[in-house]
Amino acid sequence: MAALALKTAVVVLDAARENPFALADQPIAGGLALFEPGPNLLLAYNAAPGTIAPAGAGPYGAYAHGLAETIRAGGMPLMQVFDETRLRVSEMTKARKSHGIRADQ
Repeated sequence: MAALALKTAVVVLDAARENPFALADQPIAGGLALFEPGPNLLLAYNAAPGTIAPAGAGPYGAYAHGLAETIRAGGMPLMQVFDETRLRVSEMTKARKSHGIRADQ
């Protein structure tokens, strides 16, 4: 993406899920790795690095629903969109710490 010379790039990853292919004798770290984005890149995750999001009902999780609702509301600066998304996810999950589920536990 850095080679595209964009003013700003936004990448949203709703992919911190439990690995269905993990073998019992070969533990694999769960969640997504920490990544420091370069300038003009916003990287948004659905869970903290190294953690997994809880499974939800249906094809989309609380993060995707919260982000879609926030975007549809409109009229917010980019960073406020993600702040509002975090609050909506907290409300939808009744403030359980989805970002606190460590994959190695």
